[in-house]
Amino acid sequence: MEPPPGASPPIELRPLDLTRLTDDDVRALLPLAAVLRREARPDDAPPTAASLRASLGATAGMKELAVEAVVAWEGARAVGRAFAYVPIGVDNRHLLQLDPQVLPDRRRRGVGRAMLGWAFGIARRHGRRLIVGGTGARVPAGDAFALAFGAVPSLRASLNELDLEEHGPRLFGPDGLVAAWIREGPERAPGYELMWLPRPYAADVLAPFAALKSAMNDAPRGELDVEDRVYTEDSLRDTDAFEFAAGYLPWTLVARHVESGDYAGFTEMVWHPDNPAIAFQGDTAVVPAHRGHALGKWLKATTLDRLRRERPQVRVVRTGNADSNAAMLAINHALGFRQAEGGSAYQLDVEELARRL
Repeated sequence: MEPPPGASPPIELRPLDLTRLTDDDVRALLPLAAVLRREARPDDAPPTAASLRASLGATAGMKELAVEAVVAWEGARAVGRAFAYVPIGVDNRHLLQLDPQVLPDRRRRGVGRAMLGWAFGIARRHGRRLIVGGTGARVPAGDAFALAFGAVPSLRASLNELDLEEHGPRLFGPDGLVAAWIREGPERAPGYELMWLPRPYAADVLAPFAALKSAMNDAPRGELDVEDRVYTEDSLRDTDAFEFAAGYLPWTLVARHVESGDYAGFTEMVWHPDNPAIAFQGDTAVVPAHRGHALGKWLKATTLDRLRRERPQVRVVRTGNADSNAAMLAINHALGFRQAEGGSAYQLDVEELARRL
């Protein structure tokens, strides 16, 4: 039966093969990606066809996650999409991470429910019992949707931003906070040195840096039913491959204990030339045995100093933090990071989803 004149065509979910993207796929998905980004990140540059293709291709290439994608179509118009990420390494084999998004003018029409049904099938196929995902305050529909299907908010987290135009005079310059923390670094942490790791990672740093990354497991996880992440040489190669394939230019700075040669702490930063005004401060951690020497301050200040010198076009640095991560928030707040958006991580029992569907 044909829809009545003037009626919208029915919504249809179609799997998207990320390994065989065509130019037609990218052209059709670009308007969807642009609207979703503008809503969630209004200060970001809009995606281009090239950056979208690179991002989707990089996602398809990840080896420690089985990734599936689906697109909701209304006739020839893409009105939503969802990604399901299934860990297939040695940890968290009970999880499926879900990221569904729907255009604002097509919400509350059953598209999200259909995507949950699609994700439920993937969870069953992979034997997963828990679905996790996140929401942000700029898109309040996400919280309402998650709660409607029985998802439980399990960790409060925020996107925090450092406005370099506002705080630049206080941070940079001979008497600025960044220079002060860099000067104090060797004084408060005698016997340590900082070193930039090559990216992609050289073979000889993979094993020690994988061990260092395990310090991230001390970060607060709230009530989330997730296991410690097991970092390996392969997982670092996977990260390298993804970031470079997607077009990011990453930095990794490590604090090293000189006498033992052990890596003591690190921080990461990524930047994309297609979004040149924004840099993202990634993971930062210090091994418990080496805490108490202000290594976190030294690492972050040194990274900001390099950013200012080599990428002066960056005006905002973003980072994500659990709201309960007091130690890291203290450093960030001193630098001038402020909450740009609150959010929650949710978890949804697959059996509960079956009842709701």
